[in-house]
Amino acid sequence: MRLRELAIRVLKNPYLLFTGNRYFGFFIQFIRGILVAKFLGPELFGIWGFLSLMNHYLVYANLGLESAVNVELATTDDVESSHTKNTIAPALSITTLIGVVLVMAGTWIQFGDVQIFDKYEFSRYAFLLSISVAFFNVQQILINVYRVRGEFLRIAIVDLLRAALPLAAVFLFPHEFLIQGLLLSMVTSGVIGTVVLLFRSPFPLAWSSQKWGKMLGIGLPLMVYSLSFYLIQMAAHTIVGYYYSVKTMGLFSLAVSITNAFMLGINTIVWVALPEMISRLREGIEPAIARSLIEEINRIYGSLVFLFVFAIGCSLPIFFVILPQYEPAHAILLILLLSKAVLLASFGFNAFSLARKEQVRMATNSFVSFTTVVILSFLVVFFKLDSVWIALAIFLGSILFTYLQGRVTSELIGETVSSTSYFFQAIPLSTLLISIFALAVTLFGNPFVGALIGFLLYIILSRERLAHVVRYAKEKLSISS
Repeated sequence: MRLRELAIRVLKNPYLLFTGNRYFGFFIQFIRGILVAKFLGPELFGIWGFLSLMNHYLVYANLGLESAVNVELATTDDVESSHTKNTIAPALSITTLIGVVLVMAGTWIQFGDVQIFDKYEFSRYAFLLSISVAFFNVQQILINVYRVRGEFLRIAIVDLLRAALPLAAVFLFPHEFLIQGLLLSMVTSGVIGTVVLLFRSPFPLAWSSQKWGKMLGIGLPLMVYSLSFYLIQMAAHTIVGYYYSVKTMGLFSLAVSITNAFMLGINTIVWVALPEMISRLREGIEPAIARSLIEEINRIYGSLVFLFVFAIGCSLPIFFVILPQYEPAHAILLILLLSKAVLLASFGFNAFSLARKEQVRMATNSFVSFTTVVILSFLVVFFKLDSVWIALAIFLGSILFTYLQGRVTSELIGETVSSTSYFFQAIPLSTLLISIFALAVTLFGNPFVGALIGFLLYIILSRERLAHVVRYAKEKLSISS
């Protein structure tokens, strides 16, 4: 009976249903990633990894407009007002124009036989990649509108399309044409998904050349922040692609791909919760209330992130039984997972900064961290060290970013609590020391042992925080009934 009641509560909660759908989509993406890696092998997967990296860079050609839409709509109480139309119209207009430019550039590179990034045969794939990015960017504007409105059905359909069609391509295309097949499936999902989002939309759609400056003024700092945030990993990935072999790029790309796939599950919580957190932390909220909410976010979310990462780290040997040719990426993968955990632990700080419209300071902190990673990565290249040390540079840059965000929070709240105290609120000293221990064991060639001991120590030393998470989850399920 209790199981039935729990099931009913879950089905009545749209957020839990959406999250469940996303997890299903992530499972499909994970299976697809394994199959693509297995069928392509490290060399060709290096090419696919480079194309995925370029895709990630080109997504930022939207100049942060999807984030601007999210912040503008999340900080107003009336989503049906003219403010909504004046927010959506310029964002869609600019994004559409940028998409046209991207497709023209991709056409020129591929059919004009432009020699660029020959090591990875980029001109062979530029056209389909540019079309895919153009549709993706338009979708992101629309998705963020539905997200703020709390309407998740269409978003769920688009997510499933993005996950399922590339998986179908894995089985439909022969291995020598698999990369083209994957890109074609991404274009197809982009077209269908955009139609789903636009068809009888519940909010006004229009072309507008007004308020472009305002939206870009909000979006550009957010883009710099977001780009710098991801550049902490992307910059290191780029350096590996340029200075190391295609095979090494394939190994590093697999570690990046699997890290991102695993962390998508955790990122879903951020994606759903961020608009509400921005609203609850916006200007005018009492400092004591804001501090309490940030502490609660950090305690719950940070605990889940590290528990998840250490648990996944223990399961990695199973993964490399399936893909034995990628075993050299084991240590890189564990380090990248821990780096993501450190970055994601700053969620409470990031939400507070966005709510107080401190995008420029966030961007500055991101850029400082990104620069640190670049310098450390070039030192690794200079001394001709293994690419695993570049992954370690990402970990150090992630710690720096979370610390800097804690300092911003301390200054904005205006209390005497130090930035170091806020940092250890997000990442307790015991958790940091456990992570460093796991990394040390990993660098000595035993990533599984590092992950296993780290997991056991984390369970023991963080039992109070984990118990709090369990109590919080029970309360939420009880309220949703």
